[in-house]
Amino acid sequence: MSPATIAALRGMIKEEIRAGNEEMERVVVSRMEEAIAPLKEELEQEREHRKKLEHRIGALEEVIKTRRGGGGGGGENEQVEADVDKSVVVVGGFGEMDADAAEKYVGDVFDDVEGVEEVYVTNPEPVVAFVRFVSDTTALKFLRKQRRNQKFKDAGLWASENRSVEERRRVKILSIIKKFAIEHEDYDAKNVVVNYRTFKVHVRNGRKLVHLDDVLDDASVKWAEGEHSAGETLKGAVEEVVEEMCL
Repeated sequence: MSPATIAALRGMIKEEIRAGNEEMERVVVSRMEEAIAPLKEELEQEREHRKKLEHRIGALEEVIKTRRGGGGGGGENEQVEADVDKSVVVVGGFGEMDADAAEKYVGDVFDDVEGVEEVYVTNPEPVVAFVRFVSDTTALKFLRKQRRNQKFKDAGLWASENRSVEERRRVKILSIIKKFAIEHEDYDAKNVVVNYRTFKVHVRNGRKLVHLDDVLDDASVKWAEGEHSAGETLKGAVEEVVEEMCL
């Protein structure tokens, strides 16, 4: 074999090796990009979630700062109330969804509701979502009219006022009183009227609406006195449950 032929063969071998290396490099880079792409997407989503959370925390801090600044020595209960953002409405009923799906589902339902600023969740597998309105008044207006919102009803959602821990405890006690009034006093459910804003329970006696009790700020129950006051069985059952809740 002549030197020229050998040189040509060497050149061909080098070219094949170079081409093979380039192809191998292309395959390796392609596979790395395929493996990294989902991680990039997850990181981008995480970055967006963090931005949203920082925005919400900042907005909430501003609300708390504003409400505290306007205050005048109303005591501990007023301070607790000030820390609860009443421009936020709690929404549930969307079933089992992850955070993104729940935000989108609730956001689509509230898309044409007047005064909505944002919809968000605070848990990767949320039970409820939060809808922030432009003001407390706008949020309350929606709560009062939610049953007349056909899109909201068709979506199977429910909405309630954003409440403090103390308020939620009082609401739970009101519900217990209604339940026990039906069980122990033989009232029909429609004749036990609970006001979750004033934390009072009334019962219908004929055509009269009779005051049964108040649930106070400290979660204690103040029973009304009079001809149609609560029976001892009802009082005992309720007070037993309240004691357990407050332990």
